[in-house]
Amino acid sequence: EVSYLPGYVPQEGGNKIDVIGLAAFRGDKLVGYLNGSETRYYQMVTGRLKETIFTFPDPEKPDEYIIVIEIRKGRNPEFKVDLTGEKPRFEVKLILEGEIMSIQSGINYELSKDAEKLDTYLEKIIKQEVEKVIQKTQEDFRSDIFGFGEYTRQYFWTWQDWEDYHWLEKYPDAEIEVGVQLDIRRTGLMLRTEEIHTYYGGGE
Repeated sequence: EVSYLPGYVPQEGGNKIDVIGLAAFRGDKLVGYLNGSETRYYQMVTGRLKETIFTFPDPEKPDEYIIVIEIRKGRNPEFKVDLTGEKPRFEVKLILEGEIMSIQSGINYELSKDAEKLDTYLEKIIKQEVEKVIQKTQEDFRSDIFGFGEYTRQYFWTWQDWEDYHWLEKYPDAEIEVGVQLDIRRTGLMLRTEEIHTYYGGGE
């Protein structure tokens, strides 16, 4: 997949550019961008993901084939906050639904054991990619564009207590653990995956 920064997606005909991705600010200062791929993972965490198409390497043949899956939000993300330690700690659980659109390799991931294997494989990739985006906002942007502070603020009795906590200074060091639950409910346009056979010569 090719990702572009906001406002830099070339097109033929019509508008020459399309807006994709996000600009990140700290206060009123522009501090960086999320590209199109990163923006989709941002939408997962913020609960704004509706549905979108992802391509992933095939778990059995990652260097040869891809799997195309439509992913949508199953339920709103769940957040747990722990402020008892030296660093604020968050647990984020993403609850997603998926629909297989294409399996190039023809491997039948609809079998029960293979379906579970595919779910686990995709959950691991999504977790890693979400954590990369969060890390980028902590280390490069030093800006809480996800709004984790909104879940922290409720633990303070007064606005002054919240301001004295200096959340934006603590955000870069916050420990954020991501969990992913992906439920592939059905196979979409695919009635049944079949192995692709190649025949040579004129025999049967």
